[in-house]
Amino acid sequence: MIRETKTRTDLAKEIPLQTPLVVHIDTNNTCNFRCKFCTTGDHDLLKKNNRPLGEMSYITFCKVIDDLTQFERPVKDLLMHKNGEPLLHKDIAKMISYAKSKNVANRIILVTNGSKLTPSLSRDLAATNVDIIQISVSHVTDEGYLKISNVNVSYDDIVGKVAYLYANINHDKTRLIAKLMDTGLTDGERQKFIDDFSIITDEANIEHPISYTQPTVKDTSLGLGNGTTNDNYRAVYKDICTLPFYTMNINFNGNVSACSFDWRHKHIMGNVLENTLFEIWNGEKYRNFRIMQASKQRDKNEFCVGCEAVYNLIDNIDSFGDDILKRIKIE
Repeated sequence: MIRETKTRTDLAKEIPLQTPLVVHIDTNNTCNFRCKFCTTGDHDLLKKNNRPLGEMSYITFCKVIDDLTQFERPVKDLLMHKNGEPLLHKDIAKMISYAKSKNVANRIILVTNGSKLTPSLSRDLAATNVDIIQISVSHVTDEGYLKISNVNVSYDDIVGKVAYLYANINHDKTRLIAKLMDTGLTDGERQKFIDDFSIITDEANIEHPISYTQPTVKDTSLGLGNGTTNDNYRAVYKDICTLPFYTMNINFNGNVSACSFDWRHKHIMGNVLENTLFEIWNGEKYRNFRIMQASKQRDKNEFCVGCEAVYNLIDNIDSFGDDILKRIKIE
């Protein structure tokens, strides 16, 4: 999980924000892996919840980026993913280049499982000078990948693909990170990851699966609890979810979710093909959703009640709810 812990905006003081801090763009919401800790990998769960599947058109993507230029400043982080594997989109490098050309973000971040990297795609991605590429590693053996991600891939092949990418990026422009999801690995397996990836990336981290939905729907922590990230943040429950106060999340079909963990597409604030992102961000639906959160009424929303994503959020604005409500209501 890539997040800034040292220079975070003080949400308690700055809400309501005139510009979102973080924007996720789901260029496509399908994946070639079926990881046990991921809702996208659970096809039966997606079917049960009627989650639409698809790919964002390049025209829609450009509309999203053009809309972001209307805000008073660049967003801090533009993440080229939400629920899917971005390298499945044939235009992913072209999309990143367009976003870069518009200067809409301080950092553009690409998160991928790395399995679809080819020499040609690696060179194309390197040419974009994307700020961060994170490779999400599931295991350190072929058998482990099959067990955790339900896919037949070669671990050594992925290591080789990442090494090629590392050899081709401009290290003054792009930072390459590897992240291993620790689903109960041995000390030797964890050390193998560090040994293999520390020499072909700028940073290699080990994390645990986290809870990011209702445990009655799916235990995405795989029984390991609320989890921690590589910054060793201790999971703590919050009454107020901070995500709708600083994030925008654009799904493949242009629908804008108030929550980056809205894998079901149930927190829709508008559609970029019907309104601008500026209008949606400042619209009535977003405002009412924020009021619900600041009022500590999230338990009245069927898709928020019991959601454990709040445990892993760094920001805690629980004691500032009343003051935030006043500011939102007079905005």
